[in-house]
Amino acid sequence: MRLRRAPLALAGLAILAASACSGSGGDQAGAAEPARTDGTEVSAGTVQEPVLAPLTGVVDESGAAARRPALSVKIDNAGKARPQVGLDVADLVFEEVVEGGVTRFIAVFHSTVPDEAGPVRSVRPMDPKIVSPLGGLVAYSGGIPEYVSMLRKAPVQDVNIDVATSAYRWAKDRAKPHNLMANPAKLWALAEDDHSDPPPALFEYRAPGEAFGDADAASVSIPYSKFASAAYAWDAAS
Repeated sequence: MRLRRAPLALAGLAILAASACSGSGGDQAGAAEPARTDGTEVSAGTVQEPVLAPLTGVVDESGAAARRPALSVKIDNAGKARPQVGLDVADLVFEEVVEGGVTRFIAVFHSTVPDEAGPVRSVRPMDPKIVSPLGGLVAYSGGIPEYVSMLRKAPVQDVNIDVATSAYRWAKDRAKPHNLMANPAKLWALAEDDHSDPPPALFEYRAPGEAFGDADAASVSIPYSKFASAAYAWDAAS
């Protein structure tokens, strides 16, 4: 789960175009449009609205969120898998309970590109339903045939290690099997046309200063099982 982030405030903008005439009636070149610093793009006297990353509601300065699909990566949460790589910059992080009462993550990357993500682990039966609304690509490290078959029936592109081997590496400084790392940039490069669209927004985003429910909640704790629990704290500064 992930707490919702508020989008940046958008100010109403207008550009007034004026032409200056010389005494002889000839047209003079108009002044150059000022550079924008709020995520908008100025072109031919018009203002293009900022691109909001659909999975965060935050302005995507690069505009990349409008040009690529979501990338969902199955990530380990065993003690030997920590610290994980990439969770801190994912647009969304799902935490799921697997066998034995322990948990694993599905980190969804879209507006931000980490150098690596991992350690990557195997698919589970709940994964197809989690990633189906997002579409795009799904990275994992195998699984029992029944679960793999379920994922391949979902509206996503399978880019597991057997399909996209060159986009993965085994980290030598980590213990097996907690050392498989994925390269998001290389995985995105494999996106097929049918799986290249950006994901839809999964949430509605409140405007800055808008009340959120009847009371503020700074944190939430989830006792999944006697073997696993999680705590999430809201960081207003970020």
